[in-house]
Amino acid sequence: MSRISALVFLLISLLFAVPAWAQQSAPAKKDAPSKKSEKPEKPRKLSRREKKELSRRAEVEAAQLRVGANLSDRDRDMSESYFVDGVKYVLLEDYNKALERLLKAYALNPTNAAINYKIAETNLLSGNLKDATNFAQAAVRYAPRMLITTCCWRRYILRRSSLIRLRRCIPA
Repeated sequence: MSRISALVFLLISLLFAVPAWAQQSAPAKKDAPSKKSEKPEKPRKLSRREKKELSRRAEVEAAQLRVGANLSDRDRDMSESYFVDGVKYVLLEDYNKALERLLKAYALNPTNAAINYKIAETNLLSGNLKDATNFAQAAVRYAPRMLITTCCWRRYILRRSSLIRLRRCIPA
């Protein structure tokens, strides 16, 4: 009998204890100011070491941009052929082979915005959103106006093709 009473006592205590424990207030966050009178922290100034590191990174990125302009003719041709093969496989919806070819082109010419854009597009179509975002940002960094011109050019082609179809339908 004592076991049954102990079990009933345990069940009753759990019944009352769980709702009370669940209704406790959450601890206040220390990151956000709790009162209106408190001001958020000012951003701290960079130390000399951090400034040097930032300037060194900027120089490295500038050097990488210059490396793309110094490609040999053979490397440029190989990069273009891999790029064309990659675009062909994207059109055939074989994204693994397309990524393989496009990444070979990227290895030869990493500063080409068109290659970065196509890799981003292929990653997006294959469902790899993280890599797609990184390559799209690189494409915008290397040629910010390229994406705008590509969209405008596609609209122009669509309008022109629809006008040609309309002219065929309307008798002269």
